[in-house]
Amino acid sequence: MAAVDLSAFRRYLRAHLYHAQYQPGAKIVYAWTTYILLRVIYTVNNVPYASLNAVMTSDPDERNSISTYRQIAANSAALLLPVSPSPWSGSSAWQ
Repeated sequence: MAAVDLSAFRRYLRAHLYHAQYQPGAKIVYAWTTYILLRVIYTVNNVPYASLNAVMTSDPDERNSISTYRQIAANSAALLLPVSPSPWSGSSAWQ
């Protein structure tokens, strides 16, 4: 069984639930439920996406290159999206 990354869970609690006006027990239940749900959604999306490289080419060097570009693009998007302006609110996370 894989180890649970509690540091990410602690950051999630601190960022999303610190100022919420709920009972402490309800905050923990909500945080664990949404955290597990988001990890399941990530896994359902990422497993086929990551295995796509093996279908695209049989050359290991080319698969490595494709995987590197995919990871760079994903990390760049993860860094840029939180600070980009939202089309719904007209603001970014920095305001």
